[in-house]
This record gives sequence, C-alpha cells and structure tokens, in this order.
Amino acid sequence: VTLTGTGGSGKTRLALRAAEGLLEPFGDGVFLVDLASLGAPEHVVSAVATVLGVPATSGRSLVDSLVTHLAGKELLLVLDNFEHVVAAAPEIAAVVAAAPKVRMLATSRVPLRIRGEHELHVRPLPLPPADAPTEALLRSPAVQLFGERAREIRAEFALDPETGPLAAEICRRLDGLPLAIELAAARTRLLSLATLLERLENRLGLLTDGAADAPSRQRTLRATIAWSHDLLAEREQTLFRRLAVFQGGCSLAAAESVCGGDVLSALTLLVEQNLVVTRWSELGEPRFELLETIAEFARERLAESGEADELARRHASYFAGHAEAVEPSLYSDQRGPWLRRLEADRDNIRAALRWSLDRDEAAVGLRILAALWLWWWTSFVEGWAWAERLLALPSAAEPSSARAGALFTAEICSAGAGDLPAIRRYTEAAIEAARSVADDRRHALAQALGAGALAGLTPNGEFVDRERADGLIHLHALSEEAVDLGRRTGDPWVSAWTTMISGLVALLAGEPDRARAWAAEARPEFERLGDSWSRASASMTLGFALIQLGELEDAETALEGSVAALLEVGDLKMANGCLLGHGLIARFGGRTEDAERRYREALNLCVRSGDPANAPVCLEGLAAAVTAREPEQAATLLGAARALYDAGHIPNVPGFEPLYEGTAAGVADTLGDEAAARLRARGATLARTLPLAEVADAAAT
Repeated sequence: VTLTGTGGSGKTRLALRAAEGLLEPFGDGVFLVDLASLGAPEHVVSAVATVLGVPATSGRSLVDSLVTHLAGKELLLVLDNFEHVVAAAPEIAAVVAAAPKVRMLATSRVPLRIRGEHELHVRPLPLPPADAPTEALLRSPAVQLFGERAREIRAEFALDPETGPLAAEICRRLDGLPLAIELAAARTRLLSLATLLERLENRLGLLTDGAADAPSRQRTLRATIAWSHDLLAEREQTLFRRLAVFQGGCSLAAAESVCGGDVLSALTLLVEQNLVVTRWSELGEPRFELLETIAEFARERLAESGEADELARRHASYFAGHAEAVEPSLYSDQRGPWLRRLEADRDNIRAALRWSLDRDEAAVGLRILAALWLWWWTSFVEGWAWAERLLALPSAAEPSSARAGALFTAEICSAGAGDLPAIRRYTEAAIEAARSVADDRRHALAQALGAGALAGLTPNGEFVDRERADGLIHLHALSEEAVDLGRRTGDPWVSAWTTMISGLVALLAGEPDRARAWAAEARPEFERLGDSWSRASASMTLGFALIQLGELEDAETALEGSVAALLEVGDLKMANGCLLGHGLIARFGGRTEDAERRYREALNLCVRSGDPANAPVCLEGLAAAVTAREPEQAATLLGAARALYDAGHIPNVPGFEPLYEGTAAGVADTLGDEAAARLRARGATLARTLPLAEVADAAAT
C-alpha cells in the first residue's frame, strides 16, 4: 500500500498510526525505514537491511540476503518518504514478493508504479463551508487540529463561537493541509487569530519555525513544497510555475494553449506528484488546480523566471478567444453546461479583465464583455462594473464590434439594475457604436433591449431623444424597427429575440393582444433553435399577456416549466418574474395557499440574487394572500412594499400599482383607515431597517 498526497498532508503520521495498530497481526514485527536522508536510490536496499539487522555477506548480494532473511517471516515494512528514491521501488518490490507473508506500507508524494501496488491518496483535511453553523465549524477535523496545536502553545486557548469561525477561515486559507495548520497554530504564541488571518496573504513567509525535531523539509511550508518541486525535471518545473498564471484552476485545453510544450505528459506527472489537484466537474470534465498554498510558491517561481508578463498576456488572449468561441453555444440548449463552465473560470476571466485594465489594452476586455453578455446578465452588477471601467480606457475609444458589444453588455446589465439614466446613456451609445461599424446584429439587439427596458421603467415611455419621444408609441416603433433589423441580419436567433422584446414592450404598454401575438411568434422559433432560456423568457411575456386577458388556464400552460429552465441557467431575475406570474394565476383563481407559496418563493429569489426590484410585487402578493386570515399582517406587508417601491425598487413585471391599490382598499375596509395606515407605517419602517430576507417574517409578528 502506498500513501500518496501533497507535502504536509499527514502521510507519515497516518502510516505510523496504522503501523501501531498492526503490531499484533504481524508476529515478526513492524519496521520503520526512513528514506528521507538517502542521497540516491541505490542506498535504499542497504537502509532496509540496516533496519532489519541483515549484514552484508561476501560473495552474496544484499538483495539475496534480504530474501533469505525474510523467507517465512510475517512482518510489515514501513518505508517513509519514498518519492526521491522511487527508482529503487522495483528492487524492494522484488524482495517483498519473494516473502509471501511480508507486506509493505510506503509513503510517497508519487505512486511507486510497481505491480500489486494499492495507492491510497491522503487528501487535506475536510473543510467546513463558510456558512456552516458554529457547531459544525468546531467539529471540523481541520479546526480541531488547529485547536489542539494552539493549546499546546497557549494552554488557555479555546475554540468557541468567537474563535471558531476565525480558525475555520484560517484552515480554509491553508487548504486544510495539516502541516500548514500546525505551523499556523504555532504563530498563536504571538498573534491573535484575526492578525494571523490578515498575515496569511504571505503564507510562505509566515509559516516557518516548525518543531525542532521535525525533518528540515517540514519546518517551513516553503521547504515542504520546495522538496517536491526540486524532485521535478525541468519540463515539469516549467509547467508547474506557468500554471500559476491561472486563477481557480483550468481545463486541459487552457493549460495547453497558455503554457505550451508537452502539457499532457508533464501535467500527468504533476498530478502524480500531488502538486496539482484534479477536480471533476458535475459535467464529468477534469479541471487542474494548484492548492493556494502551493500556488503561492509557484507564483514566486514564475516571477523569478521572467516569464510572468508574457504568460499573463497569453492567458488574457486565450480567455478572450475562449469567450468568443463559447458565445454561439449560449444561444442554444448548451447554455446551461457552458454557463457552469464559465462560472468555474470566473476568476480566470476576472484576471484577464484586470490585465486589460492595468495595461490599457481594452481590446481583450471588450471582446470578453461583448461575447459573454448573456452570462453577465446573470451577474449584472459585476458585468456593469467591468464594462464601465473598461469603456473608460483611452484604448477603448477606437470604433469596433467589440466596443459596440461591450456597450450592449453595459446596457443589459444596467437594465438588470434598473438604472434608468444609465440605460438611456448606454442604449444610445450602443446603437451609435454598432452603426459606426455596420454591425446590424448588435444594433438590433441594443435597440430592442433599450425599448423593452425603457418601457418597463418609464411611465411615459420616454426614450433617449426627448424631442423624438412620443410615449409608448415611439417605443413600439423602435422595437418593431429592431425586429426588421434582426430579420435583415439573417440570424434566426436575433430575429426571434427582437420579436420577443416587441412582445414585452406591448405587454408593458397594456396591449396584451399585441403582446400575445409577438410572444407566440417568438416562442416556437426558440424551441426550434433549442434555446430553452429564451423560450422561457418568451413564455413569461406570453403568460402575463394571457393573465391580463383573463385566460388563466392557458397562462399556466404557457408558463409551465419556465421557472425550472431559468433556474437551470442561473437566471434568477427572470425565474422570479415567472414565479410572480404563477402567483397571479393562483391568486386570481382563488388558490390562496398556492399564491402565498409562489410569492414567498419569488421573494426568496430576490434575496438570493441580491436584486430587490420585484420585492414590492412579492410583498404585495403576500399581503393579498393573507388578507382574509391576517389583515394586520397584510397591512404591514403593504407598507413595506410601498416603501421599497418609493425607494426606487421598480418592478420589471407589470401591474404593481392597480394590484396594490386593490389590496390596500380591501385591508382598509377590514381594519379601518386609521389602523391600516398605522400598520403600513410600521411595515415601511421594517423595510427601511431590516434586510429584505427578514421583512416578511417580521411583518407577521
């Protein structure tokens, strides 16, 4: 059996503990052979013979003497630290194979690759999630180890609700590596946990001064990692340091493109050496990553090599090209898997955008923003922030399709945030930029989106150009012009998408028949294209149109499956809208309990997404659902809903005002105007002073 694992993962300790438990089964004994100090593989047989007390005999090889000595014996050989003399493994294996009752337990940072070997990978200690309850944090093996070692340094140290979360975060930052945790705990002699956590930015410089009786390679974290690094051939050392350019790991394709050379062979050896960790995604695809403690060492080597700037450039260029290659898949049923892949690379994408910003080379960042606008929509606050910073660069002023696309990304992200002035500004800029480079596709998308967003957020339908604005009639014209533009591109997805947005404009204009027609035209086209996300979006428009027409059964059919499809791709904002549609259907159909459940689910999505725009609708819907049994609670919820609405949380689904007035009138009839007003004032205070997640429950007390 070979225990393999990263340096400092506790292989030796585990082997010794196992050996202690095997003293009785092995009647002839358990023998420990420490190989760490050996200078060459040819010394291994001699070291084993010395421990077993087998002398060298003239005219006979030491291997033969060992075989004779072990014949018929029942014993266990524990060979510790085999990695640097692994070439001797076949010779030792032959000795053991000749003695049927002899077993071998080895520790090594690499497998021995001998017949009959059973490899057991010793992983770092499991880490509790960041949001785990305090009790779970304190029970974590990593935190327990930290506490034990800290108490050896300071007898008064205790893990409690105050120190436990800090200790857990320290262990997370150290990847759960036992050696690193022990070295960190030793620093509690002089540092508080909060200070220790701050100083872990420089792990390798901080985690020194291990136990004096420990091997020299284990007295500092840097020495432990260097021991493994120095065993690598030049090819593997080169790949090891180059992998430090990635943030949060990478795919094989990314490593091959950015790092160059024979990546697959070298990567295989780095994985075997436990310097690189392989993590399998839910899609069954491998990602390769350096534990952060090891990545810090690799970054030092990369900085010393003089390759860092060129690697960073190649990294940024790769992710720009990767984004453009991914974009077509985001308009299909492959969107879900690709969104998950992009999420795994979020830190890499951020690094590429930072590189673009720091060097004023906007083209790379603009390409990423332009290609991934559908991904940024699911995290619109971050997407908008990147777009604003990159578009402000001097190098971003040059007209290009990438610039037009980045402006469109800023437009859709500001629409997600409900920022009316920004939507106007970016809509105008995106249209103008697309026109300047004759990019009809982006022109159509920007114009359609602007019309839809402005229809939802401005009561009078005002557009960018005030002199041309003529209320919602003008927005109708803009959206339908975008449909014509979309059709002229010859791109069926753009055509269907602009058609869907025309339906949304009609819906927000209070023209449900027209909205139904546009949405019903777009929906089957998305289905034909295999785009479940856009089909769900069109279904939401169709569903709300049918609700306004009083066709509740057809509306429920239209919305069926849409929430699940939107959650699958992480679009919490649109899923929230569909849930509100289901709430309205249940409400108008007299299914009060179902309506309450749907509105609560929608409110939960507002909290999860950090997007409170639809919170007033959720709270009003809850008020309507509980009015009959809890009118006081309903009045409080209405006050909270109105306060959020007045604070600028403008819903992106229609109907708030008339529904609110109807529910408020019903509550006032039950409680009286004075009591209802007093409770609404209480609800407004709750909305202004409590997190959104707590408002509904507080209104019930």
